[in-house]
Amino acid sequence: MAFPKLTPLREATLATCASSGRSKEMELPFELVGMDHPAHQLNTDAYRRLSPFEQIPAIDDDGLVLSESAAIVIYLAKKAGKLIPTDLTGEAQVVRGVLPR
Repeated sequence: MAFPKLTPLREATLATCASSGRSKEMELPFELVGMDHPAHQLNTDAYRRLSPFEQIPAIDDDGLVLSESAAIVIYLAKKAGKLIPTDLTGEAQVVRGVLPR
């Protein structure tokens, strides 16, 4: 699979779209759930089960719970079979692009 070069804007868009539940490019169904940070909804035991450090984003995909946007983006891309190459070199370049700098 050929994979286009990601520019910093494209990387940010991918991370934002996938991790916020807007996975249109990956054609995965999603439910976007709002969190009220000022009301301390992130500081509940229920949310801590999704995100131990009480951070957004977090996903629960049929019982697989992930936090950290890079992990979420990589997981969703591999699950969809889109937006990430299947060859080791290409995959490494994408992983490098989504990891925090």
